[in-house]
Order: sequence, then structure tokens, then C-alpha cells
Amino acid sequence: MIKKLFISLALSAILLVPSISRADINNAIGADFVSLTRGVLTLTFEQKISDKGSFTLFTPYFGYNDWAGIGIGASYRFYLFTNSTKAIEGFSFGPTFQVSFLNNTGPNDYSSKTAFILGGEASYKWVIGGVFEIEPNVHITFPVNTVEHLDYRAWWGGITLGYAW
Repeated sequence: MIKKLFISLALSAILLVPSISRADINNAIGADFVSLTRGVLTLTFEQKISDKGSFTLFTPYFGYNDWAGIGIGASYRFYLFTNSTKAIEGFSFGPTFQVSFLNNTGPNDYSSKTAFILGGEASYKWVIGGVFEIEPNVHITFPVNTVEHLDYRAWWGGITLGYAW
């Protein structure tokens, strides 16, 4: 129920924003709704820091396989093939780092865990109407430490939907 409410509110807010064409987009905020099928909600903020690069902060919320938790991560995105006048649009790739704080909510008595993850990502972002972003993405990650009793996904894909300004 909460997921449906969140998705409805997010889409309503995005679709009700007036469609203004902007040539200089420096920021974007979005949520990966595809990851909800895996029990993870990831929110991402991206800010342009150069003509060919941006910095992202993201926070995944986990709720799957008797584990719940939250993480914080960062990435640097290289936009090497930009031929658009809009910043942070097009193909990007770069390294990621994430720290996750997890608790087991099941019947087992596993203690709280902290996971450190390094990896990379690749994505392609479209900015539609100057404000709406659609970003299919692929992530490949490697755990720095092992969290016992937790299934680890080494790669996954998603689609981030959000707002750009």
C-alpha cells in the first residue's frame, strides 16, 4: 500500500510540473522504481560539476529476505559522448561506492551488519520537456566485506524516473 501511494505521489508531482524547455540543466533527482521488485528503493540526486561529468549521491532502502536497512552511496559519472546542449543528459559511466547498514528482521538472531561495496555503473538519461528524466541503468558491484546470511546481487538493472532542473 505504501509503495503504491509513494509511486502515485511521485508520478503526480512529476507530471503536474509545467513543461518548460531549459537549455542548462544542472541537477536531477529521481527514484528507481524497478528496484522495488527486488525489495529495494533507491533515491538519487545528481549534480553537474563539469561539462563532461557529474556527481551523484544515492540512498537505497532495503527490505528483502528478512533484512532491512538503509545505505548511502556516491558515484562520479563521465559523460564522454554528450552532443546535447543539456547537461547531465545522454550516456554516462563511472565508479560507485556504497555503505549499507543492515538489520535482520527475521526469526534468526543475526546481528546488525555494515556492508561496503565498490563498483561501476552505466546509464543513459533522457530529459523530456526540460524537466522529466528517464534513466535506464546497469550496475556491477563487488562487496569489500562479506555479510553472512545475505544474498548478494553482483549486478542489476533499473529505471530511474525523476525531475531535472
